[in-house]
Amino acid sequence: MSVPTHRAGCKTRIFKTNCHDCGKPVWFFACSCGSRVFFDGKGAPWPLHAEKCPNYHIRLLIEDGNRPSTVRKMLEAEARVRNSTIPDNVLAYIAGYERTIENKKAIVKDVLPAEDPLNITGVIIKMGPINVFKRYGFTENPISKAVLGVLASEPQYEIVLREEQTPDSIFVQQCTFFVPQKTVNTMNLRVKQKTETTLILKDFVGDDDQAVWIAKKINRLQ
Repeated sequence: MSVPTHRAGCKTRIFKTNCHDCGKPVWFFACSCGSRVFFDGKGAPWPLHAEKCPNYHIRLLIEDGNRPSTVRKMLEAEARVRNSTIPDNVLAYIAGYERTIENKKAIVKDVLPAEDPLNITGVIIKMGPINVFKRYGFTENPISKAVLGVLASEPQYEIVLREEQTPDSIFVQQCTFFVPQKTVNTMNLRVKQKTETTLILKDFVGDDDQAVWIAKKINRLQ
């Protein structure tokens, strides 16, 4: 993976999330020059999560076109050289990829908030009303409303949108974002509805920095 060349005016953001590969809490750092890095802690010495997450490297190898069975053989060869064994949780992670491919299912990649706007076309697979105050641990008051901004200005729906799988790809992108309830009602949005959506970011700061996608534009396609 090439290292981005940073330029003057590079915009950065960092927020707390969970590693998609191992589920542990991490800090996700992104910048407008292309850096995308997970850290186990925020601040010096900035411990890289990748150094302790073998599943992360496995996913990258598979995304680069290696079959899960090939990755398994690579790990087995490395284990023999080191006179060690592959952890059970790592073997289970690879097996999950193998089952997915055998069953011709899609491997879903959640799109983390990084650089916006994001244009994505897909099918709504889940949706429902959401209380943003409870979701992010805020007590509803003027201060929290100011922090949440547009998210607290009117009732919101949370929507999960997934790209449709193409014959030549096993990976599909998936996004979770917020849409005003009045938009959902006006457009009669529903599960299995295909839409074309433009997403932008909403950042808010607290004990745990947060960044979420919100819909700037959404169009029905069927």
